[in-house]
Amino acid sequence: MISNKLRQELIQAARFGEKERLTTLLAEGADVDCRDTNGTTALMFAAKQGFTEIVELLLAKKADVNLARGNFGTTALMLAAASGHSGIVQLLLSHHANPNALNNDGSTALMAAALVGSPEIVQMLLTAGAEVNVIDQDQDTALNIAIVKNHLAAVELLLAAGANPNLVDERSSLLLVPAPGNVQMINSLIKAGAQVNAQDAEGNTCLLNAAEHGYTPLISALLQAGAAIDLPNQDGWTPLLAAAAAGQAQTVQLLLAQGANPNGATQEGDTALHLAAVEGHHEVVAALNTANSSATNALGDTPLLLAALHGHRLVVEQLLPLIDLNRHRQGDKALTVAGLAKHYPVVAVLLRAGVNPNILVHQEQSLLVVAIKKDNSDLVRQLIAYRVDLNHQDKTGATPLMWAANQRRVEIVEILMAAGADRTIRNQGGLTASEIAKLSGNRATIACFAVS
Repeated sequence: MISNKLRQELIQAARFGEKERLTTLLAEGADVDCRDTNGTTALMFAAKQGFTEIVELLLAKKADVNLARGNFGTTALMLAAASGHSGIVQLLLSHHANPNALNNDGSTALMAAALVGSPEIVQMLLTAGAEVNVIDQDQDTALNIAIVKNHLAAVELLLAAGANPNLVDERSSLLLVPAPGNVQMINSLIKAGAQVNAQDAEGNTCLLNAAEHGYTPLISALLQAGAAIDLPNQDGWTPLLAAAAAGQAQTVQLLLAQGANPNGATQEGDTALHLAAVEGHHEVVAALNTANSSATNALGDTPLLLAALHGHRLVVEQLLPLIDLNRHRQGDKALTVAGLAKHYPVVAVLLRAGVNPNILVHQEQSLLVVAIKKDNSDLVRQLIAYRVDLNHQDKTGATPLMWAANQRRVEIVEILMAAGADRTIRNQGGLTASEIAKLSGNRATIACFAVS
């Protein structure tokens, strides 16, 4: 009973830094290596908390410096390193603490120091003989931990001590460098032999990741070290494609200047120009002026069609001088999708460029009729302004005015009539627009035709 009480009091005294009380308890016969219910000793508590005088006292009383904590297998050295207490780390090492002890996860004190990023503690452990290339159960090394935490000084110390930057499969050290990318760290890793073309599980390289984020100094360093400029990932994405999709114009220029293929494509057939067009990255489009502007992806879409579909007027204007509007019916398709999507500035650009306003689209109907069916009066006005055929008859003989009357589009009926649509034309059934209006039963539509 007395022994159990002494144990509890000793642990508490170490935990809270009560040196005098601890001295008394040890004099009364308390076991210097006794543990709490989690298997933690007084030395472990003192090392973690940074109580140097208590650590010295316990070591003087022959505390076992290499005992492992019951629950996790951590030692006093690991706890001191993880807490950044360099003085205590040195003190424990001087009393023969094992720098290569493993906890239950296979981690070492050096890994704990790398996590904290203390170059002083890292150097102490290395000087004491810590093994630099240990791999724990999570497939981590001290080097990889320091890289992920962006601890440059620790990384350079570990590399100088022989840390292998290519030790863990599919986790090349270069791929672990965190954004925004530490060029000095990258250079240190490359100098130590890091594989510049290593790919992760998805096939991404460090160069592709850097291109996506626009880290041009890092890109230059990688290319100078021999990074493959067009190496694709599993989906066919290259660094240039990643940069184009992300709108990284400066990076696109750099990659093109270094020989990147401007016409490479993803597995879906999207080129850099497709990706830039769909996002409206007009500066990237400008940089890609030597790319194939008429290339189609797996769906048959051209960059112009995608830009028109998404309403990117500036991109449409950039592409028009570079393409043949008749190839792949680019002009017709672009005008159709822009018009139906109500991207009127794009419609105006296309019409000014000479795209035929009388194109036939759905079920061989004119774009004007499709606009009428969708009650799109703004598109109707635009088409009229560019001299659309107001009296074009479809295969049933119906004119745009007849369709407007049939659909009860009062405003559009008025627009067409004001523009001079012929009211006397008859369809194959012998009906005029006025007669169709009467059949619709809509008084407002009928009233439009009653005005002489």
